[in-house]
Amino acid sequence: VPSTRIIQIDDTRDVGDGLNQIKYSDGWNLAPGEASDPRFLHNDHYSFTKDSYFEVRFVGTKIDIYATVASHHGLGSAQIDGGPAVDISYAAAQRGEQKFIWASPDLPNREHVLRVTVKSGAVVTADRFDITVPEEELEGVKTVGQAFELVTGKLS
Repeated sequence: VPSTRIIQIDDTRDVGDGLNQIKYSDGWNLAPGEASDPRFLHNDHYSFTKDSYFEVRFVGTKIDIYATVASHHGLGSAQIDGGPAVDISYAAAQRGEQKFIWASPDLPNREHVLRVTVKSGAVVTADRFDITVPEEELEGVKTVGQAFELVTGKLS
C-alpha cells in the first residue's frame, strides 16, 4: 500500500484559479469569525443562490469535503471533472463545524476539478477540503509546500 499525505485547502486562504485553490462564482459570501471560531481557520463561505458554485482544482486521488451544517442549510451537488453530479446535504438537526459531508470516489493521480453547485435556495457552505496525495512520482508535477508546480521530469 503506497503511503499518502493530506493537503488541506481552505475556503479563504487558498482563493485563486491555480492548483490547490478554490474559486467562486457570483453569489458567495465570506462569513468571518473570531479566533475561537470552530470553523477551519475561523471562517467559511456560504451561498443560498441557486446554481452558484465553487470549484477546487487539485492533484491527488481523492477529495473530502468538510463544511458547516445546520438546520437551515440545504442541498448542493458535487461533480468531479464534469462527470455525473451527486447530491450532498448540508442540512443537520444541530449546527456543526468542520463536519465531513462527502468524499469523492478513488481517482487517478492527476489534476482534477471538484465543482459544488447550490441546488436549493438554502445555504451551502465551503470550509475545508482534504486532498489525498500518494507519495509517488508524478510525471510533470512536483510539490512545493502545500502547492504543486508543473515541471518537466519527475517528482523530486
